[in-house]
Amino acid sequence: MEKLKNFCALPFTQFTVSSFNEYQLCCDNLGESKMFSDKYSILEYFNSDYINDKRKAFLEDKRLKICQSCWEREDRGLNSRRKESLKNDYANQVEKFKQDKKLVPNNPIFKIKFGNLCNLKCLMCGPQSSSTWAQHKEKHNEGEWPIYENTFSKKTYEDLKEILPSVTRIIISGGEPLIDDRYYEFLEWLIGHGFSKRIKIYTLTNATKIPKHLFQYKKAFKKLHFNISIDGIDKKEEYIRTGTIWKKKIENIKKLQSKYPIGFEVTVQTLNVGYLDEIQIYLKENFNIMSPLSNILVVPNYFAVDCLPNAIKRDYQNKNQRYISEDILSLLKLTIPVDNNIFIEGMNFLKLCDKRNKTNLLNEYPEFESFY
Repeated sequence: MEKLKNFCALPFTQFTVSSFNEYQLCCDNLGESKMFSDKYSILEYFNSDYINDKRKAFLEDKRLKICQSCWEREDRGLNSRRKESLKNDYANQVEKFKQDKKLVPNNPIFKIKFGNLCNLKCLMCGPQSSSTWAQHKEKHNEGEWPIYENTFSKKTYEDLKEILPSVTRIIISGGEPLIDDRYYEFLEWLIGHGFSKRIKIYTLTNATKIPKHLFQYKKAFKKLHFNISIDGIDKKEEYIRTGTIWKKKIENIKKLQSKYPIGFEVTVQTLNVGYLDEIQIYLKENFNIMSPLSNILVVPNYFAVDCLPNAIKRDYQNKNQRYISEDILSLLKLTIPVDNNIFIEGMNFLKLCDKRNKTNLLNEYPEFESFY
């Protein structure tokens, strides 16, 4: 396998269910399987012609178009899910595939989503992961985007009984899981079938709404960990993650931390790369935790760090931020053509958002004035 430059182990070891119910190779993969969780069980998908064709392509060292996210990350010198997949044990799975044997996901990490139900309209997100964005798009005649609700068949739950014994961690994202009934139904299913005491649950949440009944699960699980999305401090957070009320969010985070272990997930992008120290210092002083800053945005490309104008990149470099990684710094050092249409596309998008949301980018980011 070492000779294959484009090989990815993920199709052999794990899968993802997208926020719109579609099975995918991984959470960065573009959906095209046309196999949905309410009609096909996990193992039906995992042994389907669709995924087998992708496995054959990887074994032939082909680059798949649907894996563009990884290629873009690697072309920027960043790490990717494909590269990470090669660190895990996959040789036995590949051998079984070559022998035409039934495959069962064996990755110790299981990822799941429960639809696109979400109360926020984050600028870097979209209707596929946010029902609030979906409603916004429909209001402005920009297509029809339903609220997706992942519904698993009885066969899928039978499959989970076969898969979960090898799983040590489940990562749940959305949408916003904490406002979705299916999240709690899944927790109850895990408890009822004896998985809760041996599996760690990591939930990605915006922490803007914390129902009281969330705290009843503390003793039922080996570990319930909440990873909180945060992309700025105070007004910057409210601007980027539209719909957030900063004061209420901080109150909720403190409530969560009083009962459960927490972490923070920063999506590094054009609107916060110059303020990462501000975020990290705040988190350290108030919660004694900092973000790993490992989630570096690639899509949408007009929010990617390397698309920033050279002058702004230089200003951000001159800040000499203490908590910036080499990966992020390398993106700030990349020079781009003066005629940067991708960045201008992003500015036009933010102008439209400002008009509709009654906000003003320049109140928080005066450095963008000459481009706005």
